[in-house]
Amino acid sequence: AARATASTESADELRRLEGERQTLEDELRRRDADTAVLREALAASMASAEKAKALHTGQLRSLEQLRAAKLSEAINQKVELHISVPRVTLNYNNAPPLFISVASALSDSRIRDFLSREVFPVFEPMWVRLDRLDAAPDGSAKRAYSTKMLDKLTEAVKAFVKKSQQADEMAPAANA
Repeated sequence: AARATASTESADELRRLEGERQTLEDELRRRDADTAVLREALAASMASAEKAKALHTGQLRSLEQLRAAKLSEAINQKVELHISVPRVTLNYNNAPPLFISVASALSDSRIRDFLSREVFPVFEPMWVRLDRLDAAPDGSAKRAYSTKMLDKLTEAVKAFVKKSQQADEMAPAANA
């Protein structure tokens, strides 16, 4: 009788453990399904985050280009340079005239140095304002834009000087 009772208790214990195992397997399948759903949601979130980051980067790039364009426009509207490039014509004995232009001595570095020394200190308040707009009063606007604007202005002056020099070279040929 004790054996039968022990056998019945073992069978009951076995059924209870089988039921518990079945419950745990069901729980495992449910959690695996939840994990799969969460992984899909995470992948979608990561894709959205990457897309948002790309859009943000594009917006920053567009903002930077717009700021540079507006700054260039502001400088173009506010800067008026009066450039005088003297030219001398040397006549002696019955020799053909010799034309000498100061423009030939104006290198990019000399123009750049002049603009940097004489013109660009006027823009100091503008760099400070741009720093305030960026909430970064550390001179970053001046470092970011000053060199670009100085390069553009140097190119513009050099192009003007070159154009005037070419016009001067054409003038003697037309007069001859």
